[in-house]
Amino acid sequence: MSERRQEERAEAAVVQSIQYRFERLSPYLDERSRRLFAATQAAVLGRGGISTVAKITGLARSTIRRGRQELDGLRPMAAFGHKHFPKALRLLITTDGGGPNGARVRL
Repeated sequence: MSERRQEERAEAAVVQSIQYRFERLSPYLDERSRRLFAATQAAVLGRGGISTVAKITGLARSTIRRGRQELDGLRPMAAFGHKHFPKALRLLITTDGGGPNGARVRL
């Protein structure tokens, strides 16, 4: 089998995998979760991933781009934690409902 044919099969398998996961999870995801799921799948695919995932999921490319921006916004928190606590293995962020008697712990 030629290399090109193997690549096409691998790509088709990845697309089918994304489609399967999306179809199974979609009923349980809210709008934001759906957007973030699609954005992570597009990131895995690399170049052209947003368009491919848009075709698979039926979400708009702009929606998936917004999800990528949201995910990029989450990364600075991890960088913040590592910068200030370099020996820490995990960063724990705790909050409560924000009621008048509730305590808040923030970094």
